[in-house]
Amino acid sequence: MATAENPPLQLTGRQLHFWSEFEHLFTTEGELISAAVALGAETVQPFSEQEAFLVRGLKNVRPLNKATFSTLRALIRAGFDPLGEAFCTLRPSEDRRANGATYTPALIVRAMVDWAADQKTPERIVDPGAGSGRFLLQAAQ
Repeated sequence: MATAENPPLQLTGRQLHFWSEFEHLFTTEGELISAAVALGAETVQPFSEQEAFLVRGLKNVRPLNKATFSTLRALIRAGFDPLGEAFCTLRPSEDRRANGATYTPALIVRAMVDWAADQKTPERIVDPGAGSGRFLLQAAQ
């Protein structure tokens, strides 16, 4: 697949977010779910009934090609959240927020984690998101 046809391959340097880069990669939530399955979502924890229902509905979804799979995997290993970013292009913020999914932009996550690191040793640590682990990944870096 040519670079022009593969938005993730066009990414260079440290990105704050790349929602627009994934606008054309995943045109439906089904394609996004298919990518998560291909990347091993079920191996993290067995699917819930609702997740299994969504996966069963993927019969007519195009499979993830090898080049895109490799790129997504590399981005995830580098600390990016390409599936979360893609989800943000597919579902409007109003709909995400109604279900508790805010997806804090990387710049804000970084600032919050940097601020927390400058504080005294805490008595308690609370992850404000958990979702796709953006805060935990940033703290680990």
